Amino acid sequence: GDLTLPNPNGSTWTIGLKKAQQIVILVTGNLNIKGQVAIIGGQQNFIAFIVGGNILLSTEGMDASETQQKVEGVYIADGTISTNQSNKQLNGRGVFVGWGGFSLKRDLGETNETTPAEFFEYDVNLLMKAPTQVMHRPFVWEEIAP
Repeated sequence: GDLTLPNPNGSTWTIGLKKAQQIVILVTGNLNIKGQVAIIGGQQNFIAFIVGGNILLSTEGMDASETQQKVEGVYIADGTISTNQSNKQLNGRGVFVGWGGFSLKRDLGETNETTPAEFFEYDVNLLMKAPTQVMHRPFVWEEIAP
């Protein structure tokens, strides 16, 4: 089924607040992120969402004073990764894979010329923290005589 984060009151969904956490969440339907997802604390904190449908990064429920939606983690969708129409900048840090593509709808108005409406920062350190059970190496290295 579908999954919506964070809880309905619009607070930030936080990973690693009290102890090291490595979390992988499998979603058969769609993932709707309303607000922010933060990874804090220890060196071993990790979150991944592997989604059979689409991922929507939405500012719905965020406080009006917040100018930026921060989403951290590994997000893999069989469908698309999309953003809602909003004047809040998306700051995505981690790994974002949308096998069906991306649909980016943010618009910062006049500041679009100098500030990206959607900003994605690849974080290789996040992959280094991934649980060994989810790491798959799609290649094999071997030496072949000439």
